[in-house]
Amino acid sequence: MNIKSSLNKVTFTLLILLLAGCAGTKGFDTYEAQGLKHAWEGIKEQRTALKSFHANVEFNVDTERGSFRLKGKITYNAENNYHIVLNGPLGIRLAEVEINSSDMIVEVPSMSIMREINLHEKLEIPELDITIQNPKQLPGLLLPVLSINNPNSWEVSSSHNDNDSELIVVTNADGNKLELKMNIALSPLKLKSETFYQNGEQMYHRDIIFSTSQSGLADMLHLDFNQFTIDIKYNYRTVDIVKTEV
Repeated sequence: MNIKSSLNKVTFTLLILLLAGCAGTKGFDTYEAQGLKHAWEGIKEQRTALKSFHANVEFNVDTERGSFRLKGKITYNAENNYHIVLNGPLGIRLAEVEINSSDMIVEVPSMSIMREINLHEKLEIPELDITIQNPKQLPGLLLPVLSINNPNSWEVSSSHNDNDSELIVVTNADGNKLELKMNIALSPLKLKSETFYQNGEQMYHRDIIFSTSQSGLADMLHLDFNQFTIDIKYNYRTVDIVKTEV
């Protein structure tokens, strides 16, 4: 296997870790929303309240080229700042990655490889026939709460029905029309799924799964990117959530 081929596979593996949500041993305060517009304020507050976490992650990945299971550790310590360690068999450390809102730095010590990836540029993984048109979305998908950045710049769509469980928010960015459709439980408040559209084209769908009926952080995610899907389970370690006011 040549170095370019190996690097593509390592990059994809770390990309999978970017999409793996993590949760902690502490949940949010119980909150009941009075209608979807009120719920939107609560969903935003939950994202703001999550300050840091550390978790082990186990997930299954399905692509057109096959399926595989990965394990890793991930630490979130600030707004969209992450440290990820990818382990192989017997806990052997294969790679590390540092992520912020604009860049991902990948290091593979065994192959003496270090690569910086600009998340504002299209990311292609030819060996797996995968293209991520807008990879800057990926760090937010790592969170077990609302995935979008700067949620205060989004507005509730006039097309939503406050008696339904679907909440739609919209914004414009860099000349693109962005839309996020969410399925929400109001009592207690929980974000159950997200579907993200750019200029009318679906970019991803995310199911957010909880082990209990109470408010809290997700225990599992199912992510569908058309070209590949990921099912994720969490082994919680630590989490820091500030007291919410909603």
